[in-house]
Amino acid sequence: MRKICQMMLSIIVSVFITITAVTPISAATTTSQAHCTNNNNHSIKCGNMEKWFSSRDEIDKYWVEIDNYYFKQYQTGKITYEEYCKKSPYGYESWSCSYCGKWTGNFKYDEDSDTTTHKHTWNSGKVTKKATCTSTGIKTYTCTSCKATKTSTIPALGHNYNKTVIKPTCTQSGYTKYVCSRCNDTYKSDYQSAIGHKYSYTSNGDKTHTVICTNNCGIKYTENCSLQYNGEYYVCAYCKTNYENIEISENDTTIHTHIWDAGKITTAPTCTTTGIKTYTCTSCGATRTENIDKTEHYFNKTVIPATSVNEGYSIYECNNCHYSYKTDYTKKLEEPQTSSKNNITTAATTKPSTTKEQRTYESIEKTSYKKVANTKPKNTSIKKLKKGKKAIVVNWKKVSCIKGYQIQVATDKKFKKNAKTVVVKKQKTTTVTIKKLKSKKKYYVRIRTYKITNNKKVYSSWSKTKSITTK
Repeated sequence: MRKICQMMLSIIVSVFITITAVTPISAATTTSQAHCTNNNNHSIKCGNMEKWFSSRDEIDKYWVEIDNYYFKQYQTGKITYEEYCKKSPYGYESWSCSYCGKWTGNFKYDEDSDTTTHKHTWNSGKVTKKATCTSTGIKTYTCTSCKATKTSTIPALGHNYNKTVIKPTCTQSGYTKYVCSRCNDTYKSDYQSAIGHKYSYTSNGDKTHTVICTNNCGIKYTENCSLQYNGEYYVCAYCKTNYENIEISENDTTIHTHIWDAGKITTAPTCTTTGIKTYTCTSCGATRTENIDKTEHYFNKTVIPATSVNEGYSIYECNNCHYSYKTDYTKKLEEPQTSSKNNITTAATTKPSTTKEQRTYESIEKTSYKKVANTKPKNTSIKKLKKGKKAIVVNWKKVSCIKGYQIQVATDKKFKKNAKTVVVKKQKTTTVTIKKLKSKKKYYVRIRTYKITNNKKVYSSWSKTKSITTK
């Protein structure tokens, strides 16, 4: 009986040991099966991306796709720029499941309360370069907190002309003179031809008459009447006075027919005003005037070649009066098309237009260009890193001809652990604060620029990596 009891106890212990040994393996199996079957069973919740990805690089591609989608809507006018900035995420933060290794994360939007971009508070600005009549000025604004600066262009003032009208005289042309009250720039326009003398003849009753210019130029003199017999009496050809019963001797100079000389140019004509030619009687010295037609313009030609942005044309400017006009327009160059040899592009040749109502276009010579499509934007570099409480302030060098910047931080040099990506959409911004980082942790930071080409983002190379430890 005792032996039977010992045997039963031995069996019970054996069963207990077997159950105890199997339980951990069963529990591990249950844990592995209970997680990662769907989005609700990962070791960490899914972010507002609402998807899981095989790698963090897939998240970056997904973010670019979303940004390009809204950027196309902005380009086609479906949404405004403000709506684009609001709907398109400027960056994201990501994390991975500790069970299956898949990635998810949260997109960051401009309207988020925890925005990472520093908002400048600009002062009223200071004029650092005064504008003139012909050149623009510069006004510089300073952020009252971070001391960053930005500039705005002050438009050129333009000339402020005072106008003086010089009236034409009998022998001199008239014009309007313009003098700028700021820079004394001067020019003349609105030329008027000399009006010439306008004579009146008043008889003195003694076969003489007084000649006066009615334009008040000062001419006044007395001369003998030029008498001519009309069959009844003698009449002065100028003052029209009649004389009867006059005894005429052979030497009487009152009966006179003028013999005019070849004339002398007393006011030379120009391409904008007529001239005056004065004739003098070779016997009595009387004078008469007549107008001389304006001269022709003497033009110099300057050819402005066409580009892919602007039409070409020729400028004709008079060498004397500087009157100018444009003609001989040529069409804009077509966008270069790449040939298979040596990556050389050639603009198409266009035929001249023959319609009278349209501009006349000359043929365009073939022109070669270097291939510039799909080139990377300029690189930038980190100027300074400043540590904060669970935050880093990044300051970098501003780059022109780009759309914005992309900044990455992580706790490892390969930017895989605790990685964060921030996008700055404004080219002029040079400072950003990255928040919600781990305390007293060393972070590595890098930055690159991007531009939009063919509705796609094109990135520059990454800058040199710098590191800093948070507070």
